[in-house]
Amino acid sequence: CESSICLECLSDPPAYKMARSVALYRGVLKHAIHKFKFRDKTSLGDSLAKLMVDHLRLSGLDEILYGVDIVVPVPLHRNRHRSRGYNQCEILSNAIAGSLGSRVSPRALTRIRDSRPQFELGREERKLNVAGAFAVSDHMAVRGRSVLLIDDILTTNSTVSECSKALRDAGALTIYVLTLAHAPV
Repeated sequence: CESSICLECLSDPPAYKMARSVALYRGVLKHAIHKFKFRDKTSLGDSLAKLMVDHLRLSGLDEILYGVDIVVPVPLHRNRHRSRGYNQCEILSNAIAGSLGSRVSPRALTRIRDSRPQFELGREERKLNVAGAFAVSDHMAVRGRSVLLIDDILTTNSTVSECSKALRDAGALTIYVLTLAHAPV
């Protein structure tokens, strides 16, 4: 349900204020994300980012549409970035920031520890895999700001939770999370 709060969030509140996904990770969207992320189809970035912004508009999320100071992509570790050649979340963030009239801060967060791909792991392993994997490298970019954190797929909240903790600890006022898809475990 779009407006519900999950039990895990009730028992252990996340560092972010709200997380939204455009749709479930299946069908045409799953296929498009896979091509975008793993098949070098970066040209899909603008269309996928438009889906994300349209979702915010259609959902009436004005606090995100008009209240975000910076857009921050979930970072890749430099080894994965080097092998893939791009960060899909940075491509989405650039397009989203342009649509919102915000600025993107692609280097605000860094992945300080190379971790295994999350899709290979179960719920508890995912949390351990990304624990302490992120740090804020540009405190001035986030301190006192409202941040929109962009990721492609939300599964267990592990990645966005760790990123949000780092942003909060660096002084971000409010953190929103927006993803293309939600993949229920």
